Amino acid sequence: MRRSTLGKEHLDSIRSMIDLGDIYFVQNRLEEADQMLTEAVSLAEMVLSEQHPYTFETLKNLARVKEARGMTQAAVDMRSLGFARRSVFLDRMLWVTGENAREGYLRLHRDEFNEYLSLLTRVDPADGGKRAIEASLQRKGLLLKITSEIQQISQIANDPEMTKIADEPESARKDLAAMTLSGPTAETQGRHVEVLYALEQKVNELQGELGRASARYRSSIAQVNVDRLASVLPEGTTLVDYLAFEEGGDKKLLAGIASNESGEFRSTWSCMKTGTMLMPQ
Repeated sequence: MRRSTLGKEHLDSIRSMIDLGDIYFVQNRLEEADQMLTEAVSLAEMVLSEQHPYTFETLKNLARVKEARGMTQAAVDMRSLGFARRSVFLDRMLWVTGENAREGYLRLHRDEFNEYLSLLTRVDPADGGKRAIEASLQRKGLLLKITSEIQQISQIANDPEMTKIADEPESARKDLAAMTLSGPTAETQGRHVEVLYALEQKVNELQGELGRASARYRSSIAQVNVDRLASVLPEGTTLVDYLAFEEGGDKKLLAGIASNESGEFRSTWSCMKTGTMLMPQ
């Protein structure tokens, strides 16, 4: 009825698809759930953007369906995609969230974090280890990173000649965060994703200006990933990075392990309950 009245690309129609896919999952009608949620993800990304809450919810539900169907690798790929997008989303939102509320905002999405790390313990050790390290690089120190960037911008703004360069990024970020959460409005209907992309580009350009003005700020926003880590890890050394998560009420540690053995980058993982011995895979 919503589709026939509002059209399949309407926010409410997409909402109904997400809910119906979830009902199919609960009823163990997994193939129907897969089809419904796959279509819903595609529509949500096209109409609402990759960063909209509905898109995250649909991607998470679809990963659960894939896992229930025994399609573990597909589930991991979807969780990994959702995790990377959520990291971008958090960076976007925490910038415009009060300092006292930022940690709470992270806790709001903790279950999603726990489910992803739990799933990594059920995949190939090399793949799981690499993804665990990537997860750590995306999330560890996120609050400190954002706080540091905000402080640096404040210091730059103290220079009268740099005030405008410092003020514009904050204003653009607020606009981007608000539009990400709102979804299409009367002004952006039919072109919402394009408007968001234009705002993202504006933020990136303004950050580039700040980076040119401050070497320290430029260093703080530099992206780090596993491939870059692999290129600088000294030969004969091993990096062990721990991530704490919860699974079935148990507190656990997942260790992503990376090593450079005779110039070859290798990764694996190890997992344990808190207070027990780590057993590398």
